[in-house]
Amino acid sequence: MKKFKILESFRFIAASIVAFGHFYDILLKIPSPAGNAVDFFFVLSSFIWTIKLKDNDSIESSKILKKVFLGRFIRLLLPYVVLLLIWNIVYFLVLKGRLYSFYDFFVDIFLLQTLGLRKNIFQGSILGIAWTLGLELYIGTILFTLIYFWNKKYKEMLFFIFIVIMIISQSLMLHFSDKAQGYFSLVLNSIPIGVFRILYSYSIGGLAGLYYKKYKINFKKNKFLKYSLLEILIVLFIYLLYGRPDYNQDNNLIFSVVAAVLIIVFTYEGGIISKILEKISILGTLGYSIYLIHPIVMDIMGHFNKTNRVFYYVSILITSILFYNLVEKKFIKLKKDINNKNIYKKNMENRNEKNNNNCTNVQ
Repeated sequence: MKKFKILESFRFIAASIVAFGHFYDILLKIPSPAGNAVDFFFVLSSFIWTIKLKDNDSIESSKILKKVFLGRFIRLLLPYVVLLLIWNIVYFLVLKGRLYSFYDFFVDIFLLQTLGLRKNIFQGSILGIAWTLGLELYIGTILFTLIYFWNKKYKEMLFFIFIVIMIISQSLMLHFSDKAQGYFSLVLNSIPIGVFRILYSYSIGGLAGLYYKKYKINFKKNKFLKYSLLEILIVLFIYLLYGRPDYNQDNNLIFSVVAAVLIIVFTYEGGIISKILEKISILGTLGYSIYLIHPIVMDIMGHFNKTNRVFYYVSILITSILFYNLVEKKFIKLKKDINNKNIYKKNMENRNEKNNNNCTNVQ
């Protein structure tokens, strides 16, 4: 599958926006529209997975759930677990936080907060972002597996399935969200059901993936100029809608659609903004580490009443580089090693089966 360099750059940018958004919301008490960047991750994740699963529909159906879950378990959960243990040390020994039950710790470790299994969901700010990881791990695993089955069995229906999921999810968000928190805090009878927020973004990301696979924008003349115009227009549109603290929060309901358009436009990597962002595409690898680490830095700074923005972001950047190279990179390698081992095992099984068939034919 093609590696989308510019989307990697946006992954870094979106993680940085989330980090600064929480800094303004929590430490400076200034409302921020940065929470929308979380939905960008959901849309991008579904976009990539839809393309990947459509390109690899030869995987045995009985193994797809295991393959998807194992990969996401290693990639999403294990780095989080390492950081959660580090955060607990900081929280209890440095910040002198209050001890909580082993039950809550168990829920935290396995990212079960989103299922409503934790009474105090936001026990420490790192757990405030854990709900998104739980959704990505569990809902993502289930939905991406279903996408694989739907694509194999009901290829022409996949588009309409995404549409139905999108409409139902958006309707529930519109009618059951806590309006004081905009459309980010989806609650029904005090139980968080943010699952519909991710399903909404996933369905839109899936539609974007289907569009990308079927249609291509192919300018014959003045390609650079036309791609540049598209890129500038979508970036300007996002700024006009979400660039101010007092933006209209009803626009949160369409951000995933806007993000999907942004993703499709920048997959072509043909305009002036793409040429600029290409220079920082390598920083996309830090996106997940930044997302995980920024709450810990914010906790420590809040404890000591520090609000220096430059110090905040530089601290996040340095610790993210360290965490990525010392921890996250190891798990990425583990995931690749397991995948390569499975591919080797499958190739050997196919070779043995072929040899057995040849022997049978000779006999």
